[in-house]
Amino acid sequence: MTSPLREYFDILILHEKELWNRVERRTSAEGSVSLARFEILTAISTTPACRIQDVADQLKISVGATSRLTDRVEADGLVTRSPHPRDGRSSQVDLTDLGRVALNRTGPAIDEALNELLGKMDEHELVVLTAFLKRAHQILNASSMPGAETRARHTDQGTLGSPAR
Repeated sequence: MTSPLREYFDILILHEKELWNRVERRTSAEGSVSLARFEILTAISTTPACRIQDVADQLKISVGATSRLTDRVEADGLVTRSPHPRDGRSSQVDLTDLGRVALNRTGPAIDEALNELLGKMDEHELVVLTAFLKRAHQILNASSMPGAETRARHTDQGTLGSPAR
């Protein structure tokens, strides 16, 4: 018999992979950049004086993986690297005009694909599902810190289904 935690994990991973692949197929058919490229372009576009480390931190991947992905989007002409103005050991990564066009084209294509794939879910279902996933993420992040169990249970947001204290 599968435990509820294992069942949650299994369905979460299955859903993530299937959703990622289906969105990827739909957006690539429209000439958008891959979802991995979209993620890095988004991270760069939202981070002033962006460094590879900043992108790695946002995407929760290693600096090496981020650097290799940045090499690929740089080769595609979507970003440029230049010496970082405040950190002489780092490069600053910026979107090119082509990178901004790709970002602006891909975002709406993702939204359209998500609407086609999951648009039958009503707003209440999405709000509840999102709240549960945020709570699970909060517990996961708190579990790696000392005293985390207490903080995860007693947040200013309360627990799901109960008012904040």
